Order: sequence, then structure tokens, then C-alpha cells
Amino acid sequence: MARTKVNRSLALKAFVETLMANHPNASSFTRADVEAVGKINPIGQTEFASVAIGYGSKTRVGRGQYAIPSEWLADKAPWTGVDDSTPSPAPKTQKTQAPKMPKVTKNESAEIVETAVAAEPVVKKNFNPKKSMSKKELFEKAKAEIAKRKSKEVAAEAGN
Repeated sequence: MARTKVNRSLALKAFVETLMANHPNASSFTRADVEAVGKINPIGQTEFASVAIGYGSKTRVGRGQYAIPSEWLADKAPWTGVDDSTPSPAPKTQKTQAPKMPKVTKNESAEIVETAVAAEPVVKKNFNPKKSMSKKELFEKAKAEIAKRKSKEVAAEAGN
């Protein structure tokens, strides 16, 4: 589905005309009426009912009640003077690919250019053997270190 630029004034005009066609004798519209037409024309609904973005401050009569302002019916609508010929974005052109070069065999290649690539220094990680050991192995190693310390202490006490 292609995206095209939508003129919000024309979307509002189409929304109001559809709303009036669905309810010809109505002077006010409920939220359900507005949402039913808004399923077909969501941009028009946003312009019609939104206070922050559109003309909701003029069209909202009460909570869930909307009306078309009388000035819009008297040719002072926001869409007067807006023409239908809105410029649409230009269609995207396909990227042109560079022509493929024929493969060259070793016998046909006249000149081969070699480029030197600077070797990046290899950063060595600090290898910690304790992190690679399992909990059981760490426990056994710690137990052995404690036993060594105790044996040194006993030997030091015996020597004194």
C-alpha cells in the first residue's frame, strides 16, 4: 500500500459530508455516529473530534455529543478555497545497480594490485582460572589452601 500525502482539510470535508449523508436531519451526533464514519475516514475524524489537533473545540457540544458548526454550513468552512490537486510525493525510483564486471581468470589478469591491511593489535582478556572452575572445584581448592596454612602454622608453632 503506497503512502500518499492527505490534505487534512479535504479529509475533514469528506468526513462532514459522509456524516451529513448518514444522518440527514440530525443537528447533533453521538460519539457512536462519529466513530462509525471515522472507521472509513480516520483522518477526518481526528480533525473533526480532536480538541488538541483539530476542530474539536468548535464541534464538541457536550460529553459524547458533536455538532457541525453553523459557520461551516454557511461557506466559512476550513476547506473552502482548498483545491483537490494536492501534490502527491513522487514515486520511488528503483536503484540502478552497477554493471557486473566479468570474472577474470589468472591467465588474463594483467595487473594485480595488492593492498596491505594493517593488523589490529589483539587484546587479551585477563584469564581468571577461578571463574572457569565449578563451585565444587573452587571449594576443594579453598579447602586445600586452608589445610596448607594450618600445616604451616603447626610447623611454625612446633619450631618455636
